[in-house]
Formats: sequence, C-alpha cells, structure tokens
Amino acid sequence: MAEEQEILFGTGDLFIVTEEDDGSGTMVEVETKIGLSNGEAALNIEYETVDVRGDKNNKLLKVFKTSENITFNAGIITYDLKEIGNFLDSKFTEDEVEGTRKLELGGDFKVNVNKLKFVHYKEDGKTITMTMHKATNVAGLEWTFNNEEATSFPFEFRLMHDSEKNNTVEIVEEI
Repeated sequence: MAEEQEILFGTGDLFIVTEEDDGSGTMVEVETKIGLSNGEAALNIEYETVDVRGDKNNKLLKVFKTSENITFNAGIITYDLKEIGNFLDSKFTEDEVEGTRKLELGGDFKVNVNKLKFVHYKEDGKTITMTMHKATNVAGLEWTFNNEEATSFPFEFRLMHDSEKNNTVEIVEEI
C-alpha cells in the first residue's frame, strides 16, 4: 500500500519552453523564466460525462467521459516583459539606444500556444514539475499598480492535448 502524501502547490517558478538549434543542427529545449508564482498556482481538471442507465431499476451501468477541460492558474509576482508578451496578442521591442523595452498589445487577434513548465519546490528541496505541452492564456492581462500591497498578475492557461506525447500535462515528482 502506497504511503499517503500531501502536496501543497503554490509557490514555484513558471517557465516558457522553446526548442532551439544548438548550433550543430540538434534541437534542444530552452527554458526561460517567466516569473515567480505567489502561491496561487492551481491545476484544474473538469470532465463532462454521460450516464448510461438500464436494467429493471434504471441502475447506473456505465459512465462515459464526453469532454475534458484542463486549466492551469498562476498568480505571478515577478515578470519578464518579453516573455509575458508570448502569452498575449502583442509585439515586443527593445531599444538599447533609447534604453527602453516596449510591449504593444492588441489588434492581431492571434492565440499564442506555448509549452509551459511549472516547478514547485518541496520543503525537502525536491521538486514537483508540471510540463504543459500546449498552453494558451485565456485570462488576458490585468495589471494593477498598488503601493499598499504586492501586485500579482493572474494568468489562466487552457491546456490542449498533445497528440505526439499522448497527454495534456505531465507531472513528475522527485522522491
């Protein structure tokens, strides 16, 4: 019998993962930190089902899953403007001469799909890593500037099935 374990998600690092040529023609994964979660990270899985009933007392004979909706929510307290632009309908530019970074938002109506990785650090120093192969931000962007309390940027990602990996999310826990 497996030992029961309690896992408290929350704080951790959120990365966007891209594939790049390492210079020798080999593609390698590159993780770029988007920001630090403030303790509001959550993976949500919802199913829609249909019940099949029959027999003489209309007993439940079978349950079929007809659809699933998987989302990942994270409140980010630090950010990289360029990487946040990857979640939005946006254009990022950096001008070293002027000393500015600019993120222009809206107007293109494209939906960006990214590979995400969330790494939660357990109290014993080991990690729980969630790899989300195809994620798109469905929450838009809400930035509040408040001097009285820390600001969190809430993101909600809808996760899509990856036919190559044959899953939507992969969770790996170090033991």
